[in-house]
Amino acid sequence: MLSLNSATAAGYRDIINAVSSVFSEETSVDSDANLHAILSPTGGDRRAHAQAQLMLAWLQFASGAVAWDATVPLGGGEAVGFLDLMSAAEQTILDPAASKSELAAVERDLASVRHAF
Repeated sequence: MLSLNSATAAGYRDIINAVSSVFSEETSVDSDANLHAILSPTGGDRRAHAQAQLMLAWLQFASGAVAWDATVPLGGGEAVGFLDLMSAAEQTILDPAASKSELAAVERDLASVRHAF
């Protein structure tokens, strides 16, 4: 399990707030408690689970583990640029009409960020 001190977490939140359209515009991420709540969705809310994966992907970026120009493998030989993936994921998450299957696909694709190269 990853453990961050509060100052590092605050720095990561600042980066994410600067680059994301979801955080903090739609979902507040102004404290360690909010960050924890986002990363710990409960129940079957697909949007909350997709937001958790989005936050994990942004944290990987903020920490330097994934570069802005990285390529993310999606399986089946497909790949997408990190920023293209993040933009599409945020558009879907922000779309109130997004279906559960669309949100599940976003969640699955964002989980692939950890394999970016």
